[in-house]
Amino acid sequence: MEDNVKIVVKNREGNGPVGYTIPDMGNLQRVYQDGESKTITFEEIRKLSYVPGGLNLIKDYLIIENK
Repeated sequence: MEDNVKIVVKNREGNGPVGYTIPDMGNLQRVYQDGESKTITFEEIRKLSYVPGGLNLIKDYLIIENK
């Protein structure tokens, strides 16, 4: 998948706020409130997977609304 593809990512309801920082993207910080959705790039998801705990966030706390 191309890095610039836009993907909707949602915080699973009932988790409370979920946040992360990605140093490789200029210390990009995101916070998702309970049930909140944001449109981000595939690059951001890929780089989040490299951050300690990032895969856990992707698997257990965020819903990626893309095939």
